[in-house]
Amino acid sequence: MFQERYEVLSKLGEGGFSQVFKARQRATGQEVAVKILQPLHAADEGLIARFQREMRLCARLYHPHIVRLIDSGRTATGRLYTVFEYVPGRTLGDVLATEGALPPWEAAHLMLQVLDALGCAHKLGIVHRDLKPQNIMLTSTGLRRNAMVLDFGLGTLSDEDRREELSRITRTRDTLGTPAYAAPEQLRGEPVTARTDLYAWGLIFVECLTGRRVVEGSRLQDLIFKQLGPEPVVLPEWLSSHRLGRLLRRATEKNPQARDVTAQGLLLELESCATQGWPSAETPMSPVLVEQPLASAEDERRHLTAVCCSLRLVGGSAATAKAEELDALLWKQHAAWVELARKREGWLGSVWGERVLLYFGYPKAHEDDAQRAAFTALELMAQMEKRGAELARAHGLKAEVRVGIHTGPVLSRELRGQGLSGLPVLVGHTPGVAERLEALAQPGELLVSEATAQVLREGFVLEPSGEHRVGVGANSMPVFRLRGRQRASTAGLERTPVNPLLGRTLELELLVQRWRQVQAGTGQGILIRGEPGIGKSRLAQELVLQARHTPHTFLECRCTSEGRDSPLRPVVDLLERLLGLSQDSTSEQATAAIEALLSQYGFETAEFLPLFAALLAVPGASVHHPVQAMSARRQQEQTVQALLDLFFEMAQRQPVLMVVEDVHWADPVTLDLLAQLVKEASGARLCAVLTARPEFTPPWPTAQVLQVQLGPLER
Repeated sequence: MFQERYEVLSKLGEGGFSQVFKARQRATGQEVAVKILQPLHAADEGLIARFQREMRLCARLYHPHIVRLIDSGRTATGRLYTVFEYVPGRTLGDVLATEGALPPWEAAHLMLQVLDALGCAHKLGIVHRDLKPQNIMLTSTGLRRNAMVLDFGLGTLSDEDRREELSRITRTRDTLGTPAYAAPEQLRGEPVTARTDLYAWGLIFVECLTGRRVVEGSRLQDLIFKQLGPEPVVLPEWLSSHRLGRLLRRATEKNPQARDVTAQGLLLELESCATQGWPSAETPMSPVLVEQPLASAEDERRHLTAVCCSLRLVGGSAATAKAEELDALLWKQHAAWVELARKREGWLGSVWGERVLLYFGYPKAHEDDAQRAAFTALELMAQMEKRGAELARAHGLKAEVRVGIHTGPVLSRELRGQGLSGLPVLVGHTPGVAERLEALAQPGELLVSEATAQVLREGFVLEPSGEHRVGVGANSMPVFRLRGRQRASTAGLERTPVNPLLGRTLELELLVQRWRQVQAGTGQGILIRGEPGIGKSRLAQELVLQARHTPHTFLECRCTSEGRDSPLRPVVDLLERLLGLSQDSTSEQATAAIEALLSQYGFETAEFLPLFAALLAVPGASVHHPVQAMSARRQQEQTVQALLDLFFEMAQRQPVLMVVEDVHWADPVTLDLLAQLVKEASGARLCAVLTARPEFTPPWPTAQVLQVQLGPLER
């Protein structure tokens, strides 16, 4: 037993720095990896600082392909420890040692995931510094192997890194990392940057494709000599001539100034490499007929939402403009559309002429793919309204945009043929229906099929647009016009559930016990984690139902994938319900409701009304109730503080039960609000119940919240 919370199952590994054990969390049954600093280093301030640095860095990283920090602390004997999620599988190094070179499509799949994870760290200014195959875990919990990046123990904030003497390399790996994958500037003791990680990423990618380490040597000095030498990294001939080879050549450029690459840029280019087919050591790159034209057992049936968008530039100058100029304008806007889709994990299907085809639900499916598609289309339309005015002023052109959306099945297949291995193709009628809807739409119109409308009814404004022959057969089908997003309705946790809660007795008792502590004056933060559909909301609902027997204030809101770029979107929804606002509410009605709420809780209207009116985007608020002159950041900070003041004032009157669902989709400002709420909750009669998927890493110390991990129910 470890710390009375973890049952140790086995030892996973041991090094000079730490020991790693596989354990089971007693409260939830979740398997975890416990990393404990070696006893002999208990007094080594340098290693203790490195261990603590790893804890701080990992606490900031939230990404599905970065191993998640669960807990950390110090034992009674003074040994530092961290607890990570346990990732079953083998390291990439072990896989390459036993299997050799990976198929190009799988290597690209894995290295895209690693690249995305690095991009997450680089956005926070964090550089891994020791990326290597042994620090990439491959897990087969899904239908294919996926990558998880481990060990940010050498990671550093790029702007805090200091030049260190190369003489330390033979005594410590803090600067060195692993020589076979360390960039030249890292070996010279120069400050590391994001490009340092991307150099290692490029070497690992080449190793995946060839099955051999790129930089080899029997001695440490040999490795360092090769890395610091002027000779470029050697790529095999069959790879050099391919677009992927040119990408890897730039990533492995030894001069860091000439290594002008970013994680985002490499990711976009790597995705587009698929259109050329993946290179192969066995087959030359020459065009051939595609084999396997018919469906086979290897085809995978998928359900996705296709979005077909078109942009037509019309006007007097369009007839006289050069084709290259029009193409450049189209390409720039198409690229912006693709980037909008990528924000919601959309996939570029194809670009032809004036049209762009986007997929939501491929290659990775989500439960809200249709909603992601709809929000992307609406944002695309809003973007084009602004862009259209610019095109009219600068070029005398009018931008006509049409969009069609359809949800349905496709067959996902992999083309077979020389030079085409791993090139995915989606076969079926779904993209064609989206294209016909786009062709039917008028300029500025967004049409959706009946199948898509059925999924979108709860959250979007839809209008009938007649029946049209957009399907496969001769029969007409209903078509709907997508107008916009509905105001959020009550999530319904106070409603009586259809089915009783089963198999969660212990978890419910724990939540009810914490709610009693809140009523007694000790606030609580609770984080319920689990896979989609496992019962997080149902457990929270049961607590809500149990709490209604005593006086309290109940608040609820939900984070959504499309709201990740809208600051405080969940809180706006919460306030709109609390104030009784609807789409038809006038500016006067909204202002009066805000004033009444502020007065009810003793707030100075003149000070707080402008902040709340701006947050709720009340029409005319900037004129009638302007916020005092301040920066946007300062206004945001004051708004967050005003919300905290409101919630804690509510808790002064009577206990508050606040449920915030799906915080893995929360925007950064909402996360900051929740972090402050959890931090200060202990001194108030407030219970904050948060739900999230397993990959969510909270930005607050784990000791500040009760963590409830839901696993599958026993049959």
